[in-house]
Amino acid sequence: MKRNPKTWFAVFIALVFVGGVGTGFLIRPSIESTVVARSRFWAEPDEPRSTSQLVTILAKELGLTESQHQQIEGALNQRREAIHAFREDIRKRTEEQRRAVMADIERVLTPDQRQRFESFVARRRAERPD
Repeated sequence: MKRNPKTWFAVFIALVFVGGVGTGFLIRPSIESTVVARSRFWAEPDEPRSTSQLVTILAKELGLTESQHQQIEGALNQRREAIHAFREDIRKRTEEQRRAVMADIERVLTPDQRQRFESFVARRRAERPD
């Protein structure tokens, strides 16, 4: 029986998608740890010391006047809440997408594979540094 080229193409696209999702799932912890490490420099609303640290570094690097120092610190403090809300929105949306991908993967698996997949996910979560 001869297969339709469109069918093979659809299968290929599906396999590439599943492979990409799987790869993303496997490398997610290393990506998150890098992003978290880079973002720790910017202050969260309950960490005012980070703003002071940033402004102090900028003052030394750029030779800021006292007026500039105060203006920059004010700007950072003003934007902090908006940045925090933005990060929270991204976190929620990312979690929604992660759950959707997990559900998509589980729909494809047999009951035995689903059980093994759940064990795999649990092991990966236990390995994550949170």
